[in-house]
Amino acid sequence: MKQTLDPRYIDIKKLRELLLRLFPEQGWKARMNRKGEFALDVPRCLTDEEIDSVLMFSTE
Repeated sequence: MKQTLDPRYIDIKKLRELLLRLFPEQGWKARMNRKGEFALDVPRCLTDEEIDSVLMFSTE
């Protein structure tokens, strides 16, 4: 599945840790696209709760 995220408030380290935890055996890719968004290629789309957990101001 392809998904894009606005990078303004995303903590890159938290995003990487989340993807490694959610998809340890499956392949996934994360990169910046031409629009300046994180372009994710993941086995399934991230939920709102998962995205909230990687925000810079998240307490998780």
